[in-house]
Amino acid sequence: MDMMENGASDAEIVQGSTAPVRGGATLAGTALEAMNAMRRQHDEQAADSDGRDSREIAQRIEALRVSSLSEVGAATPEGWIDQASPERIADLVQITDTWKGRDERMEAARQRIEQDVLERYGVRIADHPDRASIIDAISKSDSLNVTAALRDGQAEQRRDEAGQSMARVDELESTLDTEQSDKPGDAVLRERDENELGRSRTMQAWSSTGRPDPG
Repeated sequence: MDMMENGASDAEIVQGSTAPVRGGATLAGTALEAMNAMRRQHDEQAADSDGRDSREIAQRIEALRVSSLSEVGAATPEGWIDQASPERIADLVQITDTWKGRDERMEAARQRIEQDVLERYGVRIADHPDRASIIDAISKSDSLNVTAALRDGQAEQRRDEAGQSMARVDELESTLDTEQSDKPGDAVLRERDENELGRSRTMQAWSSTGRPDPG
């Protein structure tokens, strides 16, 4: 059974929910473990033969559904695609795929993820049937490489701006230290330099944090 074509059965989801969970995973992360069980053989009828077993299965499925929906929602805010790693994207695809045919909101989230990945990386999720191939396709995308280079360039620019601001601060501090107060107009010059020093320190702070100049 291909994970990209069919959602998981009740027994498969529950079996995944009781499997060991990767370190740091939330309850919703157990939906990923359900994926590992999707190709195994199950006797679903045996699990459903007793009414108590059936209710327990339904309760576990509902808990997983609610948690998975919450996790996907929290992980895909506006602009999420620019920050998500290929591995995280593949995880979200797997989580939403678990609930295919079971939850309309999860299916809508899956469609949005697919569209965001297509627009951002030019990768069609439907062409990649498993987690590894999704990660590989996104990792090889030219868009990913361009984004990494752009971020590196922006970080280097901020470092350069911070260095220039620090040099200007040193220059102004030196000027203030050497000015003679008994010269005509020195008070005005000193006030001007102090004001410029304050502005330079502010620019240095903005540059070091990458935040825009408020002025």
